[in-house]
Amino acid sequence: PQEIGDAGFYEYEVSVEAEDDTVLANNEGRGYAVVFGEPRVLHVEADPQNSVFLAPALQNAGLEVTTVSPAAMPASLAQLQNFDVVVMSGVSGTDLSTDQMRATEAMVRDLGIGLVMIGGPESFGAGGLHE
Repeated sequence: PQEIGDAGFYEYEVSVEAEDDTVLANNEGRGYAVVFGEPRVLHVEADPQNSVFLAPALQNAGLEVTTVSPAAMPASLAQLQNFDVVVMSGVSGTDLSTDQMRATEAMVRDLGIGLVMIGGPESFGAGGLHE
């Protein structure tokens, strides 16, 4: 038995060795486990002054919140898979790299991670997310 305290994706590998084993092809195996913990939110905030409102409100609701700037938003699924939802606040499409945009699309489509967009003209008008 094993107890895992941290949420995340875990890979297990087993190898069996026996002296009289003549079939070595079935001596190795792999398994995977996903441990769900408290809901984790990636809060991508374009205006640091606004993060003093949204992040504490989410934390008060019992969510674990990580706040980053658009430039620091992960650009790979490996980094995004540890979150249950990404909340973008006031983020313009021009603030994100092509890799960040592709990863955001793939995280929703392939991993089922939630995406919440909050904003005004900077986000939805000519902000670059209108395409």
